[in-house]
Amino acid sequence: MSCRSPKTLRFMRQSVSLTGLGTERFKSNMTSINNIQLAFMREFEDNALSSSFGSSESIDISNRYFVTRTKAPDASPVEFHPSIDPTGELRRLASIYFIHTEDNQVQYFEKCSTSGR
Repeated sequence: MSCRSPKTLRFMRQSVSLTGLGTERFKSNMTSINNIQLAFMREFEDNALSSSFGSSESIDISNRYFVTRTKAPDASPVEFHPSIDPTGELRRLASIYFIHTEDNQVQYFEKCSTSGR
């Protein structure tokens, strides 16, 4: 990673793809997501929000690690979570041109059952 040029740093991102593996509930949610995409079609590339996983529809979600300092002149830097940057490489890649802000952070949540299962 350390050989990345500043030009490519702004495109580094983390992403996840979710699929309902053909369930009706997920299909219904994808219909709603596709309607949102249609409403904002000038803002999104074609099929920017949805794709497929095998024969099932999926949604692709991503967030960039950095923003250029010129686009966030008043933003304060935020530390990378150790699970995202265990070796500190992303922190080292941030430069005078880029910053990792609160808007670049992704938070992960886990649902825990109260029954202990």
